[in-house]
Amino acid sequence: MISKSNKTWGLLAALVFVSGVAAAQANTVTYQGVLRDAAGDPVADGPYAMSFGIFAAASGGSALWTESQTATTSNGAFSVELGAVTPLGTLFVDNAGGTLWLEVSADIGGGMQAYLPRVPLTRAPYAFHATHAASAGDADTLDGKHAADIDADITAAVSTHDASGAAHGDIRTQIGTDIAAHDGSGAAHGDIRGQIGTDIAAHDADGSAHSDIRTQIGTDIAAHDGDTGAHATIELDAARITSGTLSNARLNMGHGGGIDADKLDGLELSSIQGFVTTNLNNHNVSTTAHQDIRDNVLLRGVPIGTVMPIYIGLAGVPSVVELQGLGWALCDGTTAADQGIVGAVVTAATPNLNATGRFIRGGNTAGVTQGDNVGTHAHTASFGDGSAASAGAHTHTVTGSISAVGNHEHGVAHRNDGIVGGFACCNQGHYNVYSPIHTINMNTAGAGSHSHTFSSGSAASAGAHGHTVTGTVTVNPNTPGGETRPVNMSMVYFIKVR
Repeated sequence: MISKSNKTWGLLAALVFVSGVAAAQANTVTYQGVLRDAAGDPVADGPYAMSFGIFAAASGGSALWTESQTATTSNGAFSVELGAVTPLGTLFVDNAGGTLWLEVSADIGGGMQAYLPRVPLTRAPYAFHATHAASAGDADTLDGKHAADIDADITAAVSTHDASGAAHGDIRTQIGTDIAAHDGSGAAHGDIRGQIGTDIAAHDADGSAHSDIRTQIGTDIAAHDGDTGAHATIELDAARITSGTLSNARLNMGHGGGIDADKLDGLELSSIQGFVTTNLNNHNVSTTAHQDIRDNVLLRGVPIGTVMPIYIGLAGVPSVVELQGLGWALCDGTTAADQGIVGAVVTAATPNLNATGRFIRGGNTAGVTQGDNVGTHAHTASFGDGSAASAGAHTHTVTGSISAVGNHEHGVAHRNDGIVGGFACCNQGHYNVYSPIHTINMNTAGAGSHSHTFSSGSAASAGAHGHTVTGTVTVNPNTPGGETRPVNMSMVYFIKVR
């Protein structure tokens, strides 16, 4: 029991050790005590932070070992295993010649405080030192060295010994001397050779000495011949078989077996070659034989969103349904789901390229369309001699000279009411009166050369002439659009959606 000091709270504690080898093998020390507050009463039940330190002196100095634990109290009592957090190691062995002191600190609400004085450790913990003696039959070290270190030392010593010629010199010298003396002595082998010769001669002359052997050999051969299993794994030399048949014979199969048969499974080589050639040709011309390859080409290596024109209807080209099954949707303004494509990544409506006959152009942004656009421009048309076909209504100005016209008449017609009318008739030397219109005939003799200028909607009997037309041509829109396009061919556009 530790009494309360003037500087700390009270701590009633008892240091309990389990004696014997079991405690030593556990390498922990059981410490029990009672935590009390400043009034000397047991603290309330619950967990408390505690720290422990072992010192070589009753006060001062540095801790040889420390650890912190949380101890749970019941009526102030607690129990901890010192060394459960920080191993004690060889602490007690290393300090077997002196006294060790335990310092206990706890936080019961005012911060960590040490309970003094320190507690001297009894001799019981030094049972750890007995561990080494009790287990000497299987020690951790021998004279401070582990087994691995000792083994390494032995290996190094043996290697040094083996590499040293001097280490074996005496042995080799002695052995060489003994062998030379033995070999040079005829008497050393004489008795042995003589005895062996005598024994062999006696054995050879003794017919009964071989009788049992011959009998046993005959019995064994007979039993062997009658045992079919005894021949199951005998390898035959084909060169020794010159006639007859072998039932259930097994040959050395596989590549390199050395077998050169006349037929294989009843077929000669030429038949097998013909069979292979026929099947290979049939494979090459079969579209279904390469279906997986075509599908793989269409499925792999094409990014989602790729637009591709495909010649649908051409022999050998996949159908629309096949392409949709491979994740290609028609560019007709519908969605992949509308076309029955499952698992599509692109779920929005596809661009409507097929129904509107759209061309595809480059751009920084996809999906932007352009309307019909024909720039303002002028056309110049030149017509040769003859008539201007399909020229439309137009005005001609004819300027020229009439030479040697001769005498002619000009007629002016007017109505009785004084309103001038149109030309009625004019013939040289004649006139006609159409009532109520009067025609006055005027003769012009020898008018001489002069020119006439005509301006009217049409030029009658103008004769061969040329026209030059300059103006703006208005292009009437076509259906579906008025764009100007070259000769082209339609394809069916698809977009990769899966």
